[in-house]
Amino acid sequence: MSSDFTTVRTVGGILPLDLLSRVIAGDKDLDGLSSGDYHLGAGESPREAANRAWSYLTGAWATFQAELQKRPDDDPAVGLTRERWLLLLFRELGYGRLSTTPAGGITVGDRSFPVSHRWGQLPIHLLGWGVEDL
Repeated sequence: MSSDFTTVRTVGGILPLDLLSRVIAGDKDLDGLSSGDYHLGAGESPREAANRAWSYLTGAWATFQAELQKRPDDDPAVGLTRERWLLLLFRELGYGRLSTTPAGGITVGDRSFPVSHRWGQLPIHLLGWGVEDL
């Protein structure tokens, strides 16, 4: 049995084996696998789009890691992490540019929450690489 089917068996508890087998085989009759399903340009396949995004993000990650290495160990690198990695990642995943929240974060009633960004009404807090676990 090929390694593709070995992989299929390990995740088969989540998705049916026959569906995963059809995806691996490149079955063109499956919903959700066409360019139109992902709002891609004419002729660009989801696989090509994923490869393009992967290539871009691996380059961005390498650049981020190189810049991170130049910083002292105790630097939380919040701005660097947000601008050189997280915001690029969210943009590439289709969220666009996340908007920043006002100084102090988001206020609900009489409580403030130190959230850095939002996507629509969804709060998203982006931390720096060197920020200790909360």
